[in-house]
Amino acid sequence: MLKKIYGKRYTQSPAQSNVSSIAFAGTVVGQLVFGVLSDYWSRTNALVLSTLILILFAALGAGSYGAGGSASGLFAALTAYRFLLGIGIGGEYPAGSVAAAEVRLILPILQSDPY
Repeated sequence: MLKKIYGKRYTQSPAQSNVSSIAFAGTVVGQLVFGVLSDYWSRTNALVLSTLILILFAALGAGSYGAGGSASGLFAALTAYRFLLGIGIGGEYPAGSVAAAEVRLILPILQSDPY
């Protein structure tokens, strides 16, 4: 949709790759942060917080607007909101702490040399 609206201003800027892939980076950060947070705080409270983050940054992303109406400001705001939205998405995965535990269990096995 951004390509249709903004044309070359969007396709010839780094925003095209940033906007589409930044949510994944936020998801990874959210899984790591909320996995640990849910272990220490509580899974219910962590899920409520991640849901609030999801709602807030989905609304901000939908209504994002560049400073002074500039397209580059819009792309920067949208990229930031999508990253923070990804953190909320990552917090929704209840397996975040399980994934961290698996890394702690598997990493010593992978580092050992059986020969």
